[in-house]
Amino acid sequence: MLGAAVLGAPLRALAVPTLLCASALALAGCDPQPVDSSSSRSAAVGTEAPTASASVVPTPTSDTSSTGMRIPTVEVASGLPEGLGPDPASPVVPEATLVTLLSERLTDSISGTLRTVVCDGDLEPGGADQVTCRATTDSAGGTTDWLAYATHTVGGQPAVLWLQGDALAPEFMALLAAPGVTVSAISIGPGYGGDPLDAATVRTDAERVLGEEGAAAVLSGCEGTLDFDVFEPVACTGTAAGAPIRALVLPGKILGGDPGLIVLTQPA
Repeated sequence: MLGAAVLGAPLRALAVPTLLCASALALAGCDPQPVDSSSSRSAAVGTEAPTASASVVPTPTSDTSSTGMRIPTVEVASGLPEGLGPDPASPVVPEATLVTLLSERLTDSISGTLRTVVCDGDLEPGGADQVTCRATTDSAGGTTDWLAYATHTVGGQPAVLWLQGDALAPEFMALLAAPGVTVSAISIGPGYGGDPLDAATVRTDAERVLGEEGAAAVLSGCEGTLDFDVFEPVACTGTAAGAPIRALVLPGKILGGDPGLIVLTQPA
């Protein structure tokens, strides 16, 4: 397992609270481990349309020589069955539910036919661990690993964050599942992020993402430049429903969609 990567001098220079800054610096973790299918639950996947509701979080899929982590593809799945969710007071999300959630989303967004999804365990509440799921399609090179993380959407609904790429560090996993933390995102357009975004653009566009996801948030300012070649965040401050918040804004690409922004908020 790789150690947490430092995300660069611009982020280290930001005058943000310690917890938020430390979590941003701990985005990168280890590479996903192979799935042991002998001890995992699998499901053959048909072509039925997805039935569960979903909130989607994007990230691009390109390698980088930066000190930041490799940028992954991400989606957030909400609409969990009643009584299930990544909340300290709730039960775990079982393997079978993870298989269903990922199968529905991949069936609706990939080319070719999804054959199977295999997961290596239940998703525990509180962000203590991740679960690896392996999806197999009928296309060439059609095996991909997805990591499941506990999180919440705007409004506090429990959700599963799906990530294809490098694993997140334990510190960032814990932040995702922490009380009051939300993850929201939206696809903005095919050419979005072709050039680095200045702080003013990040603020305006991140506020738009939060608004379209249902958050009554106003960002007062952001510091830094957002570059879509690396998975490094820009930190912002603002208010939500009159209460102060902190935010991390990351570059993204929705699964099957266009580039956009991922916005993580936390009570200040």
